Amino acid sequence: MRKKTTQHKIQIIDKELLTKDNRLSQKGIAANYVRVSTNHEEQETSIQNQTELCSEYIEEHGWKRVIHYEDICSGRIGKRPAFKQLLADMEKGFFKYIVVKEGSRLTRNTTTANKIKEISEKNHIHLFSVDGQLNTKKYGYDNIIEVALEAQKEAMLASKRSKSGLRMKAKRKEYMGSIPPYGYKLVENTLVVREDASPNVVKRIFNDYLEGKGAPTIAKELQTEGIPTPSMVFGKRNATANWRDTSVYSILRNEHYIGNLVSCKESTTVTNEKLYRIKNQTENVVRHEDVHEAIITSTTFGRVQEILASKPQKGQKEKNHLYSHILFCSDCSSNLVYRKNWNKGSYICGNYSKNGVTACSNHAIQEKEMSFLLSEALVTFLKSFDLASYLPKVEIAFKKKKRFFEGRKSALENELRVIEDRMDTLTDFLLDKKKTLFQLENKMEKLQNELEVIKESIEEIQKKILILEDKDAHLKLKNRIINFCSFTEVTPKIVNMFVNKIDINEKKDVNIQFGFRMP
Repeated sequence: MRKKTTQHKIQIIDKELLTKDNRLSQKGIAANYVRVSTNHEEQETSIQNQTELCSEYIEEHGWKRVIHYEDICSGRIGKRPAFKQLLADMEKGFFKYIVVKEGSRLTRNTTTANKIKEISEKNHIHLFSVDGQLNTKKYGYDNIIEVALEAQKEAMLASKRSKSGLRMKAKRKEYMGSIPPYGYKLVENTLVVREDASPNVVKRIFNDYLEGKGAPTIAKELQTEGIPTPSMVFGKRNATANWRDTSVYSILRNEHYIGNLVSCKESTTVTNEKLYRIKNQTENVVRHEDVHEAIITSTTFGRVQEILASKPQKGQKEKNHLYSHILFCSDCSSNLVYRKNWNKGSYICGNYSKNGVTACSNHAIQEKEMSFLLSEALVTFLKSFDLASYLPKVEIAFKKKKRFFEGRKSALENELRVIEDRMDTLTDFLLDKKKTLFQLENKMEKLQNELEVIKESIEEIQKKILILEDKDAHLKLKNRIINFCSFTEVTPKIVNMFVNKIDINEKKDVNIQFGFRMP
């Protein structure tokens, strides 16, 4: 998912009217919410224009404006700071009316619309739009959903038009991005090879990879030699001098280096109020061959792609080893990572592994050696370990866990009721609004899937609660702890129960922080 930055503003117009006594005595207290997707929208949808229209509407109705909420981000996503505060203030009863220029400014998403409907109906707050389409006092609270559905349709059509425009630009063989690939510069929307050393660095990366060097090794060598990174070359504000294996892989997979112009590889979609970027199918990708000067030959690029394709797929995570996440380098404070091909399986400094000798020294410890050192220290610790003093803490931990699970179960049951209410509402719409049948049926299917997931979660939590309520649970736990104390070998359960952190330096001086956690 691509992270989108948002700007927001919350301005309190009249603090005195926000006091509890005034809120209870005055019914004509209003707030306005304004939003644009970017800073470059036209005047008719600008922040200033929306604010003036909302302010005039509030004055015409004889209300008093107390808070101004302002967001600069898409209305299809849920993470809007000012909007989030608006919902919180609705719950607190800060105002009785909310005014927007048009319903789409409030939300273009039916999931969010349901939230607004639920909160406004519960707190008897009415919503109005200057264009008259949104008016819960006149049309009822279901009007919020109806307006959101229309806004969602408009957003989808606008998105299609925008994507069509981008596709036409791609067909004109214009480079789509604002930052060109490493080794190139942009001249009138065309990629041109740079005159500096970066094109040779690209060639070196491809050649090194074909010679058998891995992306992490290549990145480490480039950093050690002080080769400028892509972010440094393009003068990014957050530029870093650290080469990453991800940067190397990005270069190795980039088809632009053979002279081809590839566009429309990804598109955006909104799911559950979050904005995602997804890969387009091959037939939707726009590709033009031999558009600009190549840095790498097609043969070299093809051989590299074959090697990359033979590697394990993304998402295949390496299993956690015995000391993963608790073994640290005391010289640079970074986590030690396991490397199975390093001295027959050893933990090495993660900082050194990523950034080379400029970051930390080359030191490692085998897993067997670490287990031997820990075993000796653990025997000494357990001789002074007072189990009786920990049992009251265990009982408290049991109660906390039970309360946590019961709270989680209650929250999920509330979610369940909300989803069931939404499904009832959608059923009513299916009966009354035949023109939106397709959209509503899709929404119903998604809600049904959410319902099943929540029901399964509730069942799992109930099982855990029953275990904690078992009368013999404390006795069983006590016996398990006693068995662990008389260990014969260091196991993951032993490490998790008694070890908090292990620090080790280049000289293999070990500092172990012991503790106790419930098994």
